[in-house]
Order: sequence, then C-alpha cells, then structure tokens
Amino acid sequence: MPDWGKGFSADLHLHSKYSGGTSSKMEVDLISQQASLKGLSIVGTGDILHPRWREEVRERLR
Repeated sequence: MPDWGKGFSADLHLHSKYSGGTSSKMEVDLISQQASLKGLSIVGTGDILHPRWREEVRERLR
C-alpha cells in the first residue's frame, strides 16, 4: 500500500493496445506490472472511451 503522506508518482496518459501505433502488448496486466516496477502508484489511460478497452479495464478492476 502506498504511503500517501509522502506523495506519489503517476502517469495519467497511457495508451492501450487499441491506440494506433501502440504495442499490442499494452494490456492491463502488463501496464500494472510495469507501473509497479517503475514506482507508479496511479496510472490513467487516454483510451477509456474505446468500448473494448473500457470493458477490459472494468473486468480487471473487479
């Protein structure tokens, strides 16, 4: 669990595999794994309006 009292690191503009010119490996599990390795506490996606990506994110957050 992050220590929010000391601040946090975030990337609020990641693209998914559904974005043109982005790796097909950009899936929720890989993004989460890599974010953790880089010390990111929060990640956001600019592709959330894509229906398939939104459904994948919803499923993984359950």
